[in-house]
Amino acid sequence: MMEAFSRPRRKHGRVAVVSVAGLFALLVAILLIPVSLVGAVITSWIIFCIVLSILWRAQFVSPQKIQNEILAIADVKLTWHEDESGRGWQKDRETIYEGKMDINEYLERKGHNRIIAVMGASRSGKSQLVYKLIQSLSEEKKIIFMFKATDDYTRLGYPTLYIHKAVPNVFISPEAVARAFITAFPISASMQGITASTVRGQVKQIAEKSKNWQDFKKILEDMLKSESESITKGALKFIQNNLPIIYRENVLNYELPNTCVVDFEGSENTEVDMQFFKFYAEFLLNQLSKEVWNKRQNTLFVIDEAHLLTKSGFSIIPEMSALIGAKGSMILASQRIADLRGQALDNCKTQFSFKQSGKENLDEVSAISDLFHQVVAQMLSTYEFTDIGQDRPDQYVIIYRLQNPKPKLYSVKEITINNNDSKGKGSSEEERKEDIDYQK
Repeated sequence: MMEAFSRPRRKHGRVAVVSVAGLFALLVAILLIPVSLVGAVITSWIIFCIVLSILWRAQFVSPQKIQNEILAIADVKLTWHEDESGRGWQKDRETIYEGKMDINEYLERKGHNRIIAVMGASRSGKSQLVYKLIQSLSEEKKIIFMFKATDDYTRLGYPTLYIHKAVPNVFISPEAVARAFITAFPISASMQGITASTVRGQVKQIAEKSKNWQDFKKILEDMLKSESESITKGALKFIQNNLPIIYRENVLNYELPNTCVVDFEGSENTEVDMQFFKFYAEFLLNQLSKEVWNKRQNTLFVIDEAHLLTKSGFSIIPEMSALIGAKGSMILASQRIADLRGQALDNCKTQFSFKQSGKENLDEVSAISDLFHQVVAQMLSTYEFTDIGQDRPDQYVIIYRLQNPKPKLYSVKEITINNNDSKGKGSSEEERKEDIDYQK
């Protein structure tokens, strides 16, 4: 793992630099002592200072001059202490050299698993780290799912597709419609007599008979009028109550380009907008998952606020992350460890965590390692994080820092879709896909 860092990491590096400078000074002193002892001392001291200055500058870069790099800055390990206060094991943080991380090499040395979780509270540095990873990972194609208007994914240099301007036709895949619906509208315990399986089955059944949302709405209304069984009728009523949130009359047939930011930003950060995001994001992920092994190879998938989908228990993200494997990469970003737990998190060999709080989150970390618990709860400052997917945390835990985060930002390039004759009519795969233009 150490080969993923481009600089020496431990304290003996400083000793080596001083020793070399001292050796030069000693040689000069030996040569000048026969001439003048005082002159030899003064000259050798000057030589020592000059050589030390040159070697120090060559060997070490001031952290203030390092821009937008991931550095390994400290080790935390269990150390045996004996002093007047007693004896026992303590968790000590030891500063080490700022070793620059090569993220691609780091992932390779973790077994070629390129599924990454990034977890951290607001203003911890989570988003800045995700930007850094996106611009550093080697995949040529990148598809980024974004919801929050405050994020800068649209300015990372990749074309942006605004979903509210290009709502996809979901009726090309009734199964994906059903899965997206129960992901966006989970069944709560208070909804007696309604089950997720019943809702999912009814949505799929209606979608199979529909070519657009107008058809879906009409078929649903007819079924409600004729249905007498209480559980099925309750499920249909549940579907009808939530339909206005995702209903759109004008939809488009298109495939996502190889590289883009899919922006789900709504007019307001409201619950309705969130459910709209969940539905169409889950639908698109279902479609993309079918292409992981062919046209979407060598693609980086980034899902911000991934917990919005995974918490439902029905999202395709866990299956998709398992499918990607060596075919590409995935970044799942979330604020809390507890929100991303389960198969989705288990599939992430690399789990970067910033400071966490709250019993639920810390219990998740403590279950991995008591040392991780101490680090994540008490030892991390802003822009500092650790990899709770690290091997052998019983030996030591490495703390990293994103130094002077400054991602390369560009003007937004919007994708526009030529919607000639596109009113969402028709649902077959063979239908004409809309042309995609990129704003220059």
